[in-house]
Amino acid sequence: MFRNSEEAPFRAVHVSQQREYEALHLARSFTNSSAGALEATSIGGCQILIAHWRLMGYASAEEMYQAYQQDERTHVFGFFEFCRRTANGDPLKRLQAHDWQGFAYYYNGPGNAETYAKRIESGYRMAQTLLEPV
Repeated sequence: MFRNSEEAPFRAVHVSQQREYEALHLARSFTNSSAGALEATSIGGCQILIAHWRLMGYASAEEMYQAYQQDERTHVFGFFEFCRRTANGDPLKRLQAHDWQGFAYYYNGPGNAETYAKRIESGYRMAQTLLEPV
Protein backbone atom coordinates (compact mmCIF):
# COMPACT_ATOMS: atom_id res chain seq x y z
CA MET A 1 0.00 0.00 0.00
CA PHE A 2 1.12 3.54 -0.70
CA ARG A 3 -0.21 7.04 -0.99
CA ASN A 4 1.10 10.10 -2.79
CA SER A 5 0.33 12.52 0.05
CA GLU A 6 -0.80 12.52 3.67
CA GLU A 7 -4.30 13.45 2.56
CA ALA A 8 -4.61 10.78 -0.13
CA PRO A 9 -6.07 7.37 0.65
CA PHE A 10 -3.75 4.36 0.64
CA ARG A 11 -3.83 2.36 -2.60
CA ALA A 12 -2.69 -1.17 -3.35
CA VAL A 13 0.57 -1.40 -5.30
CA HIS A 14 0.41 -4.81 -6.93
CA VAL A 15 -2.69 -4.30 -9.06
CA SER A 16 -1.20 -2.99 -12.30
CA GLN A 17 2.09 -2.11 -13.92
CA GLN A 18 1.15 1.57 -13.75
CA ARG A 19 0.69 1.36 -9.97
CA GLU A 20 4.01 -0.43 -9.60
CA TYR A 21 5.75 2.42 -11.41
CA GLU A 22 3.86 5.05 -9.41
CA ALA A 23 5.06 3.46 -6.16
CA LEU A 24 8.61 3.19 -7.47
CA HIS A 25 8.59 6.83 -8.57
CA LEU A 26 7.39 7.86 -5.11
CA ALA A 27 10.05 5.75 -3.39
CA ARG A 28 12.76 7.22 -5.62
CA SER A 29 11.63 10.76 -4.68
CA PHE A 30 12.37 10.14 -0.99
CA THR A 31 16.13 10.02 -1.38
CA ASN A 32 19.00 11.81 -3.09
CA SER A 33 20.07 8.48 -4.59
CA SER A 34 17.38 6.42 -6.23
CA ALA A 35 19.58 3.30 -6.08
CA GLY A 36 18.03 2.20 -2.78
CA ALA A 37 14.51 2.26 -4.17
CA LEU A 38 15.65 0.53 -7.34
CA GLU A 39 17.56 -2.15 -5.46
CA ALA A 40 14.39 -3.02 -3.55
CA THR A 41 12.50 -3.50 -6.82
CA SER A 42 12.06 -6.64 -8.86
CA ILE A 43 11.98 -6.05 -12.59
CA GLY A 44 11.03 -7.81 -15.76
CA GLY A 45 8.76 -10.72 -16.49
CA CYS A 46 10.93 -12.95 -14.29
CA GLN A 47 11.04 -10.44 -11.44
CA ILE A 48 14.79 -10.26 -10.90
CA LEU A 49 15.71 -8.10 -7.93
CA ILE A 50 17.65 -5.06 -9.12
CA ALA A 51 19.89 -5.47 -6.06
CA HIS A 52 21.61 -8.14 -8.19
CA TRP A 53 22.84 -5.52 -10.70
CA ARG A 54 26.51 -6.35 -10.07
CA LEU A 55 25.92 -10.08 -10.42
CA MET A 56 24.09 -9.40 -13.68
CA GLY A 57 27.03 -7.43 -15.07
CA TYR A 58 25.58 -3.92 -14.93
CA ALA A 59 27.56 -0.85 -13.86
CA SER A 60 24.72 0.36 -11.59
CA ALA A 61 21.17 -0.29 -10.45
CA GLU A 62 20.03 2.49 -12.77
CA GLU A 63 21.74 0.88 -15.76
CA MET A 64 19.95 -2.41 -15.09
CA TYR A 65 16.64 -0.62 -14.64
CA GLN A 66 17.07 1.22 -17.95
CA ALA A 67 18.10 -1.96 -19.80
CA TYR A 68 14.88 -3.66 -18.72
CA GLN A 69 12.84 -0.73 -20.02
CA GLN A 70 14.11 -1.34 -23.58
CA ASP A 71 12.47 -4.63 -24.60
CA GLU A 72 11.29 -8.06 -23.49
CA ARG A 73 14.40 -9.67 -24.95
CA THR A 74 16.36 -8.24 -22.02
CA HIS A 75 13.93 -9.94 -19.63
CA VAL A 76 14.36 -13.36 -21.23
CA PHE A 77 18.14 -13.20 -21.54
CA GLY A 78 18.35 -11.66 -18.08
CA PHE A 79 16.51 -14.63 -16.59
CA PHE A 80 18.97 -17.12 -18.02
CA GLU A 81 21.92 -14.91 -17.15
CA PHE A 82 20.71 -14.71 -13.55
CA CYS A 83 20.36 -18.51 -13.42
CA ARG A 84 23.82 -18.95 -14.93
CA ARG A 85 25.53 -16.51 -12.54
CA THR A 86 23.77 -17.53 -9.32
CA ALA A 87 25.38 -20.23 -7.14
CA ASN A 88 27.85 -21.24 -9.86
CA GLY A 89 25.03 -21.87 -12.31
CA ASP A 90 23.22 -24.34 -10.08
CA PRO A 91 19.73 -22.96 -10.89
CA LEU A 92 20.36 -23.47 -14.60
CA LYS A 93 21.69 -26.98 -13.97
CA ARG A 94 18.55 -27.74 -11.95
CA LEU A 95 16.35 -26.56 -14.82
CA GLN A 96 18.27 -28.71 -17.29
CA ALA A 97 17.82 -31.72 -14.99
CA HIS A 98 14.09 -30.98 -14.55
CA ASP A 99 14.69 -30.61 -10.80
CA TRP A 100 11.83 -28.17 -10.41
CA GLN A 101 11.97 -27.99 -6.62
CA GLY A 102 15.74 -27.45 -6.59
CA PHE A 103 15.35 -24.68 -9.13
CA ALA A 104 12.48 -23.07 -7.21
CA TYR A 105 14.59 -23.13 -4.05
CA TYR A 106 17.38 -21.13 -5.71
CA TYR A 107 15.13 -18.79 -7.65
CA ASN A 108 12.38 -18.04 -5.13
CA GLY A 109 13.87 -19.18 -1.81
CA PRO A 110 12.89 -22.06 0.45
CA GLY A 111 9.54 -20.64 1.63
CA ASN A 112 7.35 -21.81 -1.24
CA ALA A 113 9.71 -24.04 -3.20
CA GLU A 114 7.21 -26.89 -3.42
CA THR A 115 4.39 -24.65 -4.62
CA TYR A 116 6.58 -22.96 -7.23
CA ALA A 117 8.01 -26.31 -8.31
CA LYS A 118 4.50 -27.53 -9.17
CA ARG A 119 3.78 -24.37 -11.15
CA ILE A 120 7.07 -24.58 -13.03
CA GLU A 121 6.56 -28.24 -13.87
CA SER A 122 3.03 -27.53 -15.03
CA GLY A 123 4.29 -24.71 -17.27
CA TYR A 124 6.99 -26.96 -18.67
CA ARG A 125 4.49 -29.71 -19.49
CA MET A 126 2.19 -27.21 -21.15
CA ALA A 127 5.06 -25.86 -23.25
CA GLN A 128 5.98 -29.41 -24.27
CA THR A 129 2.53 -29.88 -25.79
CA LEU A 130 3.20 -26.89 -28.03
CA LEU A 131 6.22 -28.68 -29.46
CA GLU A 132 4.38 -31.90 -30.28
CA PRO A 133 3.72 -32.50 -33.97
CA VAL A 134 0.17 -31.71 -35.05
